[in-house]
Amino acid sequence: MMALLWAFVFVSLAGAVRGERPFTRIIVPLALLLYGIYELAILILYANSLNTWQNWPTNTLFYIIITLFTAWGLNRSRSHHYYN
Repeated sequence: MMALLWAFVFVSLAGAVRGERPFTRIIVPLALLLYGIYELAILILYANSLNTWQNWPTNTLFYIIITLFTAWGLNRSRSHHYYN
């Protein structure tokens, strides 16, 4: 059920980016950050194996990098003409 919810959120946001909605510059990185926190919470709460516990720093770094890259890409000066 949660996978369907996240899929709906991200497909809706992709449509909003394609529709040149200016609010997507803030909402897309926020949604990615919330998704990363959700995934890491699931990992921490339900991880039983040692390998899963060892991967949480890598997963955290991945979500931080993806969020920052997306925020940079949507807010750089070249993308402003797309939303205006």
